Amino acid sequence: MIKVIDNYFILETSNTSYIFKKDESGILIHLYYGKKINSDKNTLDNLVNLANHPNGTDVRLSKEHPLVMEDVPQEVSTFGKGDHRTPMILIEDNEGNRTNLFTFESYEILKSFEYKTLPSVKDDKKEGEVLKVVLKDIDSNIRLISFYTVFESLDVITRKNIVINDRETNIKLKQAYSLNLDLRGDDLCVKTFNGNWANEMNEYNQKVTIGKYVSDTICGVSSNRTNPLIYLYKEGSTESAGESYAFNLIYSGNHSEVVERT
Repeated sequence: MIKVIDNYFILETSNTSYIFKKDESGILIHLYYGKKINSDKNTLDNLVNLANHPNGTDVRLSKEHPLVMEDVPQEVSTFGKGDHRTPMILIEDNEGNRTNLFTFESYEILKSFEYKTLPSVKDDKKEGEVLKVVLKDIDSNIRLISFYTVFESLDVITRKNIVINDRETNIKLKQAYSLNLDLRGDDLCVKTFNGNWANEMNEYNQKVTIGKYVSDTICGVSSNRTNPLIYLYKEGSTESAGESYAFNLIYSGNHSEVVERT
């Protein structure tokens, strides 16, 4: 189920809630993803906890919108506006500029659909809803369209992003991830599956520490070397109890999953 209350967007499956908000600046602020919670206005307002008091090395978004971008959980991270994490979208224009800031333009709720020419999740139960959010770069005629598809009974939410260039000049899409998800907490572990010929899907676990962990492959296919499936889970969780987040790419080919802790 997808609900919109004021500037809050609530995506609900049978057991989970995924919530974000359109800030006054137009930035999409991520608020919550986890066990299903109430979506009344009071609960939603209590989820908002923005960092508006920068330290000596922090960067405010602007005088009008004093967000500290590196401390604010976001739906879309970009480069050059004070967010020092790995950007979800990195675009270079014909003059070499790489700074973008995508702000809210519109949204629409659709029925689940399949892409006729590209791999997609098939909705056999015809229950999926799609939240289509259109964002526009503040300095150029480039749009980012994010699709969130909710499969309620499966507790699954899919993400897909499309970049549209309506400028008169070309752009280079240097980096484009399917998903950006900012989570709070310091007790997470990452699980990956790696291997080689006749030795696939070996499980590896490690604590998420300060810095960056990358699981990727550049061999042209998803491969037996690095599976495009990772888990983030609370330390101490097991297969039958605890809290975990699973991320799985549908597409086959080169891929990269980045886990970064600040």
